[in-house]
Amino acid sequence: MGLCVVCVEKVDTHGGSIRVYVSRDGASDGSVKKFIEDEEEAGLMNLETYRSFGRAVEKTKKNARRNMDNLKSKYERIAGYGAPAKATTALNYLGITSEDIQYIIEDNELKCGKFIPGVNIPIKNKSYSEECVPDLVIIMAWNFFDVIKEQNAWLAAQGTRFVSIKDLQEESLL
Repeated sequence: MGLCVVCVEKVDTHGGSIRVYVSRDGASDGSVKKFIEDEEEAGLMNLETYRSFGRAVEKTKKNARRNMDNLKSKYERIAGYGAPAKATTALNYLGITSEDIQYIIEDNELKCGKFIPGVNIPIKNKSYSEECVPDLVIIMAWNFFDVIKEQNAWLAAQGTRFVSIKDLQEESLL
């Protein structure tokens, strides 16, 4: 195809992403070289970096399962909040299903009435949570935790506890 990477930048989208620009002429603006140097400095050219990362990811999965089981023993009705694509990936990897979370509250009406793929958790609109008030809400869009909690202060006033899906992955949540 003859395309070359000419510019690389970090952006805040989805909690941190990389935007790459390509061109046929191959004239780089210097950001590519800097990005590669940063990757080398971070150890991304070293296989052990990835092995270590894999071990850390496995540990977060074990932590999430243990924390989820502990939460299920303390809270009768557990809901999620938000159905971004990253939640689908995380829930499937962590093995959290409709056996753990009864439903997901979602502001986007286009997603309501559907299910989180692979884990079969139903997606409900916000009014459903008024009928079926959860004891615990796990916020899936962790990067919007404070905003979601603030917009749903009425749940907190009824005693609902809020945690994020990232909190589940910690060594000990309770």
